[in-house]
Amino acid sequence: MRVREGLFWCICADRAVFLDIGQDQYFTLPHALQGAFQSWAAGGDPGEAALQRLLRCNILASGPGECDRRPLSLVPIRRDYGARTGSSSAPTARGNLLEVARAALAQHRAETALRRFPLAQALADLPKAPSRLASLSRDVVDGQRIGAAFATTAQMMRSVDKCLPRALAAWRLCVRRGLRPVLTFGVRMDPFAAHCWIQLGDAVVVGDLEQVRLFTPIMSVACDHVIS
Repeated sequence: MRVREGLFWCICADRAVFLDIGQDQYFTLPHALQGAFQSWAAGGDPGEAALQRLLRCNILASGPGECDRRPLSLVPIRRDYGARTGSSSAPTARGNLLEVARAALAQHRAETALRRFPLAQALADLPKAPSRLASLSRDVVDGQRIGAAFATTAQMMRSVDKCLPRALAAWRLCVRRGLRPVLTFGVRMDPFAAHCWIQLGDAVVVGDLEQVRLFTPIMSVACDHVIS
């Protein structure tokens, strides 16, 4: 027994929350099934009747394959590259303009793609990491440049409710520089809200550290397209 393909989950405010990539929607379970699913996820046995209900609701699937029942775990985030525009390693004024232009164009293209294609397709179309990767020192410098560029575009373009196209755009700029970004989706409850961000190691590139801390990760996409 496993969580069905295309469905991702986390425990947020003591409730199991799900993200269905194929349907591009978040949802929770009725109270009776909440207990059954969380018991199963913890390695317990909620009973055959409860398991059959979870199967009929298309939450669990039978057949071969192992399921990691643990919620998603990521490297804790401690830094925000988008807030470090005053760093000594910041690019020149001309470099800033070029980076901002690239970020704005990438965000525009991401918005266009999301209007034309479903989320699953947009994720499948993300470029993979190049065979030659940047050094750790370049991770910091380039991560700061990209973060600073998107901090500037947020003042020029609408950024409210634009976390997904901004994150997809930042992914492309990171990969272009030989970086290994992680795209993460998160949720919070009461009231429900969703957010996504780009992470390099323990640093947020796009997504705002203070916002990220309010959300529980539910799904992440690594640069080799392995989805956790």
